[in-house]
Amino acid sequence: MRPVAPGPTDTAAADATMQPDDCGLQRLDPAHPSEASSAGSPSSGASPAQRRRPGAANATNHREAAPTQDPSDLLTAHAEDLIARLHGWAAQLDQRESELNAGIARQETRERSFRLWAGQQREQLERLEREALRLRERLQRHARRLAIAQTAR
Repeated sequence: MRPVAPGPTDTAAADATMQPDDCGLQRLDPAHPSEASSAGSPSSGASPAQRRRPGAANATNHREAAPTQDPSDLLTAHAEDLIARLHGWAAQLDQRESELNAGIARQETRERSFRLWAGQQREQLERLEREALRLRERLQRHARRLAIAQTAR
């Protein structure tokens, strides 16, 4: 995607809309100042974005930079910038993927632990139920013996 440079009459509007966004994207070439604003401005046509950037005092406008810089140099610098950004994004993506995988592993460990605990609880409950049934049968037998003993007297 190639940025479209504003014309001389819409520099102020371009400065307002072409600010670096949250992703950190900035223009490679400076904004084109209008003739009226460059004549009276002490910054000689530097955009507000350029005045805020470190080293913006040394920046030149596009008309001064064009004859001294080869377009292939600008393209190379832009490609290097894109490569650096892509590497940064790839590193962030790798880190986020690593964190996600670690979170998934933690969740799977919790699920396994819960299944093991639930299985143990189920086994213990079944054991207690069997024991309760045995005790019930013993109590019923004991109650019958007592009832027989009572009636025999």
